[in-house]
Amino acid sequence: MGEPIISYSGIRLKGENPYEWGPRFAFAFREILHQKGLNNGIIVSGRDTRPASILYQYCFHTTLQEYDIFDLGTCPTPTVQFAMKHLGNDVVGGLISTASHNGPEWDGVKPLQANGLCLGKEEIAELKKFAMGYKGGLHRYVNKSRYVGELADKHLEAITKTFPGGFSGLKVAVDTCNGAARRLVPRLLQMYGCEVHQVDKIDKGYGLSRHPEPISRNIPELRAVTIAEGCDIGLAYDSDGDRISVVDEQGRVLNEAYPLAFSLMHALKSGDSVVTNLSSTRMIDDIVEEYNAKLFKTKVGEINVSNGMSAHNANIGGEGSCGGVIYKKICPGRDGLAAAAMILSLVKSKGGTISQIVDEMPKYHLKTDRVELQEPLGDSSFKDLKEKVKNRYNDGQINEEDGLRIDFEDYWICMRRSNTENIIRIIAESRVKKESIEQIEELKSIIKS
Repeated sequence: MGEPIISYSGIRLKGENPYEWGPRFAFAFREILHQKGLNNGIIVSGRDTRPASILYQYCFHTTLQEYDIFDLGTCPTPTVQFAMKHLGNDVVGGLISTASHNGPEWDGVKPLQANGLCLGKEEIAELKKFAMGYKGGLHRYVNKSRYVGELADKHLEAITKTFPGGFSGLKVAVDTCNGAARRLVPRLLQMYGCEVHQVDKIDKGYGLSRHPEPISRNIPELRAVTIAEGCDIGLAYDSDGDRISVVDEQGRVLNEAYPLAFSLMHALKSGDSVVTNLSSTRMIDDIVEEYNAKLFKTKVGEINVSNGMSAHNANIGGEGSCGGVIYKKICPGRDGLAAAAMILSLVKSKGGTISQIVDEMPKYHLKTDRVELQEPLGDSSFKDLKEKVKNRYNDGQINEEDGLRIDFEDYWICMRRSNTENIIRIIAESRVKKESIEQIEELKSIIKS
């Protein structure tokens, strides 16, 4: 039996038995609820389309029989979070079977607090302790769950009411990787009057149709369909529908910063507060300044950004480093469906093409990459690595609040450990593409040396 990766982002496992780990996580989650005095109430449940996800969900339902399980079936993470908010004070938590943007070889679970956010640092530690100490097994199945698919409809209704208007005439290509958003995203677009060209067909059943991280190398089919069908825009999602990426009408994949930038350009008003993370593009800084708004930055992670939004009374924010957009009036976490509505609203209001909108925006070249590790990098080793990088970039402004970020007048670099994989994520951004590429290669060289 291997050991799962447990972090703010949830739980990740590779090649493990759901019937071994599912009861462990359900038991651990119940113990955390019991510590809070939450011995009954509603737990909202959902899943992506990975083959093991339905098995994990089965284990949750059998283990947590003292709770009222409201089951949304296959649905996006933001839909579960919306449902939790909609159901109100009777909700004590949520459990979503998904490994999000991680590859198809991974399985995972996102346990949620009653407010719809991921567990905090202390609760994550407790969850791991309880799960590793569990001595029981799989419970006999008693189906007490209640299917509440109508709450998914209410999520779509909330989006269309918040961002009203029709997008008739817009042709949209969609690739949900045959994941949790495979039905709801096309329905939302059709509600807006769009002509939808879906890359991943529903008849593929369970299993992802591609690597779920919606980045350029994983979505060649979406790019081809966008061009072939003459679409105005292409939208790509990860396996649980909280991340989104954009393809322009020429089939070019825009970097992860643009979904949040587009959303801000549509929804932001003078005086508003915006919260994003320390790995986000400077383009966000420029847009917030242009709209006479206020910008606050947090560590990477949905819970950090969302808590920052609460602290600063911000209604919109997100993670420009991963295509994550949060609109709190609808959902407390990243919501790829609400982001689509804001992005299409911007396209319709501007009247031009995506590439024309991009041409009018601040110009930065943000490059991201990763260095894969053979084993997890401990705190001491990561500290030594940061010292090596700081020695190389010793004349910049250093920020170690979340990994290592070093700012210069014309560019910045960032390096941080992933919460869910044995990798180091690296970012470089400048106004010159060549400079960004060179800094990425320099960082990779230092890390591998």
